Amino acid sequence: MSTGTPEPTPTELRRLADGLNLAPRTRQLLAKAEFTLVGACMAKKGFAYFYGPLTLDAARATEENRTRELRGDDVDRARREGFGATDPRLPAADTEHREPAYLATLSPARRDAWIRTLHGDPAQQIIKVEVRGVGTLEAPTTGCFASARTELYGNYEKWVRADAFVTSRYLPVNEAVRKQPSYARSTQRWSACMRANSYRFADPAEAARSADATGDGPAAVQLAVASAACDRKTGRSRTHRELFQQQTLQWVKEHHAQALDFGLLNRQAAGRAAALTVAR
Repeated sequence: MSTGTPEPTPTELRRLADGLNLAPRTRQLLAKAEFTLVGACMAKKGFAYFYGPLTLDAARATEENRTRELRGDDVDRARREGFGATDPRLPAADTEHREPAYLATLSPARRDAWIRTLHGDPAQQIIKVEVRGVGTLEAPTTGCFASARTELYGNYEKWVRADAFVTSRYLPVNEAVRKQPSYARSTQRWSACMRANSYRFADPAEAARSADATGDGPAAVQLAVASAACDRKTGRSRTHRELFQQQTLQWVKEHHAQALDFGLLNRQAAGRAAALTVAR
């Protein structure tokens, strides 16, 4: 937080923290509006643009997968999926399979023009955001992606900066969690529980890597179930969830401006997206 900025109240911090996770319907609405605007922009330039619509289930799954490690005590899920099968609700990797086929019909010059129209001129000014622990995130300022997001979010550069910090927060938050003594103690309790079941691993991540390496489906599921059962018994994920919430509040306190911008700009964009949906 910058000098002179009023200290946010605990209530405000909790409200802003809750707003960091867009509701699945809002995420779906914004994605549909963005791709509609991008498609219209490309069409004006004489190009086609292909995308797979974001389903409500996929929007839910995307957010759940970001916090999957907070639910290592879900024995039923471990029994169904092991340590983490690909969520069937997530979009398939070939969602945009029509795009390569379309580009193959264009001449090299037209393909280059398609890329410049979508992503902007190579000589354009780039928005660069430095996120500690993550690196430099970049966004174009010209092209159909930039124009669509400007129309949707209003202050495009402010949204890029806020979105970069908010969507990257899991890394610094979890890094802070892992430094807490109670997190280390809960992991040690989990490891001891696993040893009592003839498994020797320092933490669930090591157990998951071992399961992946074996290629033995039933054995991997058995290991995942044992891990989840020990997790539930020792309270490891419960401790993780509590610490994650605490460190998220601390993150919001340190990035108060970005959290405010993220909430405001996305609320405004949702209103524009709803109007766009009605208009079309």
